[in-house]
Amino acid sequence: MKNLTESKIVTFISEQSLEPINRRIFVALQNFNIQPHVWVPKNKNDYIDSNSVFNVNLFEFDDYHPRKSILPFNTRFISQIKNSSSVIVESDLGSISLLQIVLFKIFSRSKFKLFCSTFENIERYFFNKSFDYLVRLKFIMFITHLFIAVISLFNSKFIDGLFVFSIESEKIHKKKYKQLSIYLIPLGLDQSVFTCAVPRRQVKTIAYMGRVIKEKRPDIVLDLFVALAEKNPGLTLIFQDPRRYFNIYAKSLWERLSSYITKYNINIVNPQHDEMAQILRTIDLLIVPSVENSYFKEQYGRLVVEGKLCGCLVLVSKSGALPEVLSNNELVVESNNLEHWVNKVKMLLSLDSEQVVHLSSSLKENAIRYQTINVQARLMADVI
Repeated sequence: MKNLTESKIVTFISEQSLEPINRRIFVALQNFNIQPHVWVPKNKNDYIDSNSVFNVNLFEFDDYHPRKSILPFNTRFISQIKNSSSVIVESDLGSISLLQIVLFKIFSRSKFKLFCSTFENIERYFFNKSFDYLVRLKFIMFITHLFIAVISLFNSKFIDGLFVFSIESEKIHKKKYKQLSIYLIPLGLDQSVFTCAVPRRQVKTIAYMGRVIKEKRPDIVLDLFVALAEKNPGLTLIFQDPRRYFNIYAKSLWERLSSYITKYNINIVNPQHDEMAQILRTIDLLIVPSVENSYFKEQYGRLVVEGKLCGCLVLVSKSGALPEVLSNNELVVESNNLEHWVNKVKMLLSLDSEQVVHLSSSLKENAIRYQTINVQARLMADVI
């Protein structure tokens, strides 16, 4: 790594809480002669501690204070951004944060490059979607989405590029914003955290990990486990605890799940983020059965990559970017029909140890080659 005084300063502005998993990209970028300055909302940043900052220059803005939340009015921000070669706003094209920086760059005649980094892969804020609400007489939704669509179009005219995480998102944005430079930069995971030295040799443990909401369809995992458990008494289910989610769907699912706990091998877990890798290393088959509809589909599927790096076999639905992130069509279930899921899991249960090792190793190798934090940092550094 070069001397810090020779490094390019790049300012990151995040509207979300800065999880340790996201901070690792800032550390990796330092290996490419880039010095990140990171701005996060004060009231959303629950992860500030000496162990996870990793010597990154971290700044906070008060997103609940009308004046202090406007970054171009923040004197500290203005003085700091003048030394930046690039600014990256981690949000959607229609975000107010991005609009603030666009206007600041225009009126201050600043020379820094400006990028937006988005997870979005749904045509949620396009003009055609806005007018759909008008046809359906949902006037407030129409006005809201039209406003965001206008901001998105305006912002797209003045930024230097858009970072997207999936090919699907790249196609959607290229179709709409033809003049905009779009860069495909897959989200990277830290290989030193998510790793497993021993490949899987058989499928004895299946799992659902992730949010317990209807769109994620964890009930499919429970149903297929119950369908298989009678003839496979050695099979174990590891399941994300629904009790941490306060919605009707989670409550109903917990009632069903708790009725099976004494009958079958079921472990309920509720890991913190720093415990996730340890849990994944105990799982043979990770199942991600999310659905896709007009308002929801998987934008990336970080858990899929985490599972691959930890040596899990991973089975996914055909929702959003999941098949692309998994990169193995044989492990994609194209229907929400329970019978199709059961048949696919039966096929995996029937594999011999050599076949399981090969499949586990190939998924891990794919993740190491394309989906690690160093790959993401290198691709980003080439642009900024």
